[in-house]
Amino acid sequence: MRITTWPLYFLFLSFMTAAILSIGRENNVLYYQSSLISMSAILLVMMLVKYREFFSFNTLDAIFLVSISSLISLSMLFYSEPMGVVLFLLFFSFVVYFKMIKLSVVRLLGVVNITYLFYLLLSIVSYSGLIFAQEPDALNSFIKEYGFISFETLYGLEGSTASIDSYSTLIILLNLFLNKKSSRYLIIMIAFFALLWTTRFTPIIMFLFSIISYVVVRNRFLAVLAISSIFLGFFSFSFLEMFYPNESFFITNIPNSVILNIATHGRTFIWSEQLESIANNFNGLDFLIGNYKYAEVLIPWGEGSTSNSHNSFFSLFFRIGIAAIFMIIFFIRKIFYNFDRRTFPVIFGIFLSATTNGTVFYVGNPVFLLVLIYLTYFYKEYNIVK
Repeated sequence: MRITTWPLYFLFLSFMTAAILSIGRENNVLYYQSSLISMSAILLVMMLVKYREFFSFNTLDAIFLVSISSLISLSMLFYSEPMGVVLFLLFFSFVVYFKMIKLSVVRLLGVVNITYLFYLLLSIVSYSGLIFAQEPDALNSFIKEYGFISFETLYGLEGSTASIDSYSTLIILLNLFLNKKSSRYLIIMIAFFALLWTTRFTPIIMFLFSIISYVVVRNRFLAVLAISSIFLGFFSFSFLEMFYPNESFFITNIPNSVILNIATHGRTFIWSEQLESIANNFNGLDFLIGNYKYAEVLIPWGEGSTSNSHNSFFSLFFRIGIAAIFMIIFFIRKIFYNFDRRTFPVIFGIFLSATTNGTVFYVGNPVFLLVLIYLTYFYKEYNIVK
């Protein structure tokens, strides 16, 4: 293990420590603190091993960073919303780290695989109830019955099935497309077992569509079109739920709302309600810097209300406003200029998962943001294959 990868190991260790210490709590303070500590470690290593080197951004990247930092600063000033600030600092730290530490994909995969196995082990220990046991009322898991077999779905260290299912799928995709070592088969099998244990359909869709994207998407124009289609589908379903819930566009005599809610496990209802909340409550400043209090909407099941969008992009918009759109445009631009068929299925899988999972772009697990920044921005430059 080289000193240049220490910050990444420390980053994941801090996240897992925060997850354990957050058991029984209802706030994200420890996750914010762990992210800030990790960023300090990244900067410290930069000073120790790269103090004579400087990094530079091209003009568009510099404009993006200045603009988004200004908007998020306004959000903190008006609404004291810490997540947007911490997330941006994390984003900026990753960009700085990879610009100064030219990490190969082999070394990155080593970090990601080892930390995933450790996370999975801790999750199973927590699941067993021996130590790190979660509060039953705070769990987001399901009881499944298959004949004589009945079990609870595997949940991540944070106490949610959603926190480990997409994570496991990401590990499978990374090793399937980018890992050339024979050991990749073992990590893929382990991650696939964990994925099946969650019994969730969403990560299966993420995996299958990522495979299809590898076959279909062969150039940068199709890549941008494929990513854009994810957002088109998300908004199309939401608008159908809002304006044509009782029409039968899909199956005769079955309302659209019934089909959409079954297909997305009720997510389209939440999305449409939150879009309506934005239309009815947001003022000009809210569109500019976000306003998370309007994310909470009434739902006809469970606790009766929720602020969880079950969509990382939507959740991000509520917290940081138009800066979230800038961030998405930043990634799409990088996908276009740095397109690579080996990395695109992983990137596509992350975007697809983020559409139905609110934990992808978050201050908790850093793996999605870390991998996305590396693959869209640095992979092609650091891993030249002739």
